[in-house]
Amino acid sequence: MQKLIVVFIPILLFIAGCTYHSDSEQNFDLDKQMISYHWTERLESHATFLQLIKENLKDKQALTNLFTGYFVATQRDSFFQVFRNDAIEYLKQVYSEAFVNQLFDVHNSVNDLLSDIQQVFQDDQVDLDIEELGTKLDLVSHLILHAGSTEYRSTNSDLNLYNVFAFPNQVSDKHSMTSIADLIENINDLLEEVKSDLLP
Repeated sequence: MQKLIVVFIPILLFIAGCTYHSDSEQNFDLDKQMISYHWTERLESHATFLQLIKENLKDKQALTNLFTGYFVATQRDSFFQVFRNDAIEYLKQVYSEAFVNQLFDVHNSVNDLLSDIQQVFQDDQVDLDIEELGTKLDLVSHLILHAGSTEYRSTNSDLNLYNVFAFPNQVSDKHSMTSIADLIENINDLLEEVKSDLLP
């Protein structure tokens, strides 16, 4: 029963974050804003999932169950990949094309991070500083979104990756493009650091 609960947690996270219904996928009028929100909602679930990973780094079986459930829940992502250009066009209303491409690149890097973590913990021996890894995953999660925080009340203009995708106008009104670009660079640097720790 406990294993089933662990598997279903990430599935429920995915369902809660979805902006569309599976029974109407074929008929959905996917305008550019809604398409962009797909990537946004996936970032939200990734940030929350990173918190779950951090909390279970010392339990390989729990991690295995978490990843199984989460990847089952996100297997429909390929449905939206064909609409990538539409999402890019929506975000280009605020950001340059080059910067929008950077946003999708960092989004892909977060996806890759999850796969890297799963790969490492499939090995019988894991030679990692679990505490340090947990700290870095927590930081990645909070740069994406203040996931799991009960003390912080976020706003649509806060400078995090979620808002850069979801609320480009609010973010750009409050923050300079230099600050926004620095955020993306910081996330990329941290992701590279974690990847180096996982796959030296």
